[in-house]
Amino acid sequence: MVGEVGKNRIEDILGILDTWATHEFGRIAKTAGIALQQVAMDPSSTQHALRLLHNWSIDIPPQEADEDARRKAIGRRWACAATLWRIALIESRSDLLDFALQHLEKLARDPSDYVVSSVAYALRMMVSAIPLERIVSFLSENRSEGANRCRLTTSYQRLSG
Repeated sequence: MVGEVGKNRIEDILGILDTWATHEFGRIAKTAGIALQQVAMDPSSTQHALRLLHNWSIDIPPQEADEDARRKAIGRRWACAATLWRIALIESRSDLLDFALQHLEKLARDPSDYVVSSVAYALRMMVSAIPLERIVSFLSENRSEGANRCRLTTSYQRLSG
């Protein structure tokens, strides 16, 4: 229902989406992704959903930020990665797949293992619906430093095994 409302005015649901995305339980944070997928399915609302996801993906608070602000920023980046696979699988929209993979690549370099685990999960979910070559290419050509690539690959293998 929230996604349906967001198709008309995403501004009306930003508060609830942020509350869900920053919730300490991942199951609740995933709810933001379900709503944003519904928003993105409407061509007139897609760009609003993508803009929000982009903003979440780059939410890195300054070092002097308090613990709550850092925790919420990690939650937004985690929720972004958890949402991107849903966005990528919207039918007949290769631009959305490209958007998702570009942002997942950046999030794969995140300093938080929690965020990286969400990237690995997103890739696992995408494998069933997109050409495997795109995922293999992502994992092998990811420009992240060695330690981060190892974290992502290890998380992905754990989920796949």
